[in-house]
Amino acid sequence: MSLDFSANAAYVQLTDHEVEETKIVDESLFVDLDDQGAAIGVEVLGLKDAYSLKHLLSDAHLTASHLETVAQALERIAEIAAGADPQRKEYIEIDLA
Repeated sequence: MSLDFSANAAYVQLTDHEVEETKIVDESLFVDLDDQGAAIGVEVLGLKDAYSLKHLLSDAHLTASHLETVAQALERIAEIAAGADPQRKEYIEIDLA
């Protein structure tokens, strides 16, 4: 998972497949799909509000295991953002394992 504080965005990569299409689930939630229509990554705009997006995941073309991974990631994103300095402008990578 990567967090970009300067863009107020996060990306949860699920596989290393190439992006064929991006589905807009909500103005703050985007899902990258491969050529088979399977989710390969999820982009979240608005780090502090990430946890509130969990209810949208049912529309995101996620497998059950990916759904759990992304739900946990949204919680973690919101926790990190809540404790972050508002002036923080860095980019960080976080291992979800």
